[in-house]
Amino acid sequence: MRWWIVALSAAVLVGAEACNRLPAPPAGIGELAFQKDSTTCTDTVNTELYVDAVSQGQFTMRPGSVEGFTETAGQHIAKATERAGLQRQFPAQTISVPLNDVGTYVMKCAVSPPPAAPPAKRPSRR
Repeated sequence: MRWWIVALSAAVLVGAEACNRLPAPPAGIGELAFQKDSTTCTDTVNTELYVDAVSQGQFTMRPGSVEGFTETAGQHIAKATERAGLQRQFPAQTISVPLNDVGTYVMKCAVSPPPAAPPAKRPSRR
């Protein structure tokens, strides 16, 4: 009868040790989306998309189109480079990817210039 107590005790110890070695649960995920701005962009161009300096591939990006990638929740660096046409290089930007939600990198093709400064006033001659 004592042998089963020893066997049961050994099983409990082995089971407890196995629980300590379980892999950590996966980190939370979200989506990092690349969107070609429909206001400033007018062309359709093959564009290479990068997340954390790793190419995700080349995609045909039209004004307003979106390509998304599953990523861990947190901060990621997104950038894009056109591989045809004007070959624009969209600057790297840190994007926050929320847990179970979407962080979006908007590729703007043209930036409006700042408003011109008003002309300098001439001193009046009196």
